[in-house]
Amino acid sequence: MLYHIVPQDDWKSQSNLRHYLGESLNTEGFIHLSQAHQLNSVLNRFYRAQSGLLLLHIDESRLIEELRFEDSYGEGQQYPHLYGPLNINAIVLIEFLVAEKNGCYHWPQPK
Repeated sequence: MLYHIVPQDDWKSQSNLRHYLGESLNTEGFIHLSQAHQLNSVLNRFYRAQSGLLLLHIDESRLIEELRFEDSYGEGQQYPHLYGPLNINAIVLIEFLVAEKNGCYHWPQPK
C-alpha cells in the first residue's frame, strides 16, 4: 500500500475525474507518494498543524503510470514517485487526517 496526502479542497475539485492530478505533477513532473513507515515524517515535516487533509490509500498494483522509488532529497531514503496522473480506481480508501492539539500527526490514528 502507498499513500498520498492531499488537502480536502484539492481533492474535491478533482474527485469527479478519472485521474487525480496532484500539484507536484505540474511543478516537479511526478506525484509524491509515501510508504507507511514514511508517513509520520512527511506529515510532520510538510503538513504540521494543517487541517483539512486527506490520506489516499493506494493499491500500487492498480497504478497505470510509472512508479519509481527515488532518493530525490539525498536523505538515503527511497520515496515512491508516480510519473503521471493517479488513476482513481487505484485508491482503495480515503482517510480524514486530524492533527493533535500540538499540531503533530501520528499515523495510524487511534480509533
